[in-house]
Amino acid sequence: MPIDDVTGSVVGGILRLVAWLFFDVFIEIVIQGTGYRILRWVRPEKTPSDAACTLVGLVFWLAIAAGTFAVVRATLR
Repeated sequence: MPIDDVTGSVVGGILRLVAWLFFDVFIEIVIQGTGYRILRWVRPEKTPSDAACTLVGLVFWLAIAAGTFAVVRATLR
């Protein structure tokens, strides 16, 4: 059964890599990047923290999703 152990380790490593890439790309670039741009636009003299960027980016994307949902729902009536 050593092949099962090797296969399980390889599959586990690949899934860990995919999860890390998703987290890195989605959270850090999309959410934090959006929050950073918004905060730099609102307060250009201060450098925002990572937590502030994440919070503002998350609120922004949730607002976009809610607005899109409202427009689609109003259109389909």
